[in-house]
Amino acid sequence: MNAVIKVGLIFLIYVPALLYRWNIKASSWLWGPVAFVLRPVVWVNDEAMRSKTAFWTTWVLQSAMGSGAVALAAWLSMGFLQADLAGELPRWLQTARARWPAPDLGLRYFLLWCVVLLMAALLFAAYRMRAAHAKALEGAGDFHKGYDPELKAEFTRLAQPVRRLLRWNLAMIALAIWIFALWWSLERWPAELNGVLWGWLKPLL
Repeated sequence: MNAVIKVGLIFLIYVPALLYRWNIKASSWLWGPVAFVLRPVVWVNDEAMRSKTAFWTTWVLQSAMGSGAVALAAWLSMGFLQADLAGELPRWLQTARARWPAPDLGLRYFLLWCVVLLMAALLFAAYRMRAAHAKALEGAGDFHKGYDPELKAEFTRLAQPVRRLLRWNLAMIALAIWIFALWWSLERWPAELNGVLWGWLKPLL
């Protein structure tokens, strides 16, 4: 009888906690970004599509993003350079490499390369968009007065990857920041945070 009561108490205590952990509210940290990147790409109207796409495909923004992607890729690759090649780097790069080394192979390193690749994909999508519809992106008049339904459909087809890849970039950057914050917290307060993460997972960060 006591065993039955104990089993019943275990179910009464454990099952509600398990159901809470599985519901959407408790796991919003996971399902929030998933819903953000997978929701349909729609705009309020054609002008909203044109203006928002024009903003994210400007040469200034794309140049800054391209420079950031190249710098991030170089930083991640410097740790694998041979000693003689590393010695040929400019002095400021050697100093940066020694002061801010890239993370070891693991989840943080993988996420940063995902950011680089997603930024490159966004740059390519933006290049295709601007190469085909530069005038429409620069002026609303060319888009609303000179575009027939077929051209607007083509504009929409090229604008959708830009919007979708922008979402993926933002979600991946947010995830990378979260993982870096978790790793830093575990390194900063190892005793206080002991047990909050599986032992086998911590070395993979």
